[in-house]
Amino acid sequence: MINQEELFQAIQKEDWEYLMEILHGNKETIHSDSLLTLAASTFISEFFKKVDNYPDNHLGTISNLENLFVLDAGNFYKLDETDRKKLICQIVKRKKDKLDEAYSYAKQYPNEKICKTVITEYEKSKPKTIEHSQADCISVTEKKEVSNVDYTIKLFKSLQEIQFFTALKNTYPAFHIYPNVSISCLLNWQLLENELTIDEKKYFFTGIVDFVVFDQAEAYKPIYFFELDSIYHDTEERKKKDNWKDSIFAKAGVRIQRIRKTENNVTEKEFIKLIRELNAQEYKELKYINT
Repeated sequence: MINQEELFQAIQKEDWEYLMEILHGNKETIHSDSLLTLAASTFISEFFKKVDNYPDNHLGTISNLENLFVLDAGNFYKLDETDRKKLICQIVKRKKDKLDEAYSYAKQYPNEKICKTVITEYEKSKPKTIEHSQADCISVTEKKEVSNVDYTIKLFKSLQEIQFFTALKNTYPAFHIYPNVSISCLLNWQLLENELTIDEKKYFFTGIVDFVVFDQAEAYKPIYFFELDSIYHDTEERKKKDNWKDSIFAKAGVRIQRIRKTENNVTEKEFIKLIRELNAQEYKELKYINT
């Protein structure tokens, strides 16, 4: 059986968790006893006087605030409007790093400064929905806040890359050509893992292939692989990576061909001629193997 003295002792000790339990378990007793009602009211008043002294990230305080919210919402102990507003603002302030949770509380008092700030941040963080004719079956969203800059970069870094890409497109009009494709998107890791060295395993998930030809009729299976080399491949570090790449593809049973200009006047025309000759040689080799 609780009494007024117990409640005031708990208030003095700032034993808020115990007091929350008392309010939760003694709803009828407190409401029927004016002295206990006064003690409970004093607890609420003292709690809100002290709560600003506790750090915003103090888990015990956050838990007590949320428990008090439950007590109020469940009619175990109803707060007056002023205290309820204080409660909501305290919860919102302490949950700013959990924006979704803070927002759910902030909506209850949208005109309070801290609530208004959280609501604004939350709405900025949510993507904007784009209206369009297919909205009944397809949704389109975009980030609301976009910096007024353009940090995009070009896909190709040199004229040689553009020329070779165009040459591949003209040589393989029935296939799709993709530049800068990750090795891990091309080869089966599960089948290869035990065949690779430690360095090759690391490189498997960071290396790319300059140009890959895909057969869309075979669910976009990669069929031809090309590296476009230059003087930048002459450094010791680059040579190591090229060796890892060549070894990985060899172990995967895939031929990767390295193309390097030895004269500056090579153009798209020469690249096309080269690619066609490579195709012809491969055809002859396959024919020889199958006979």
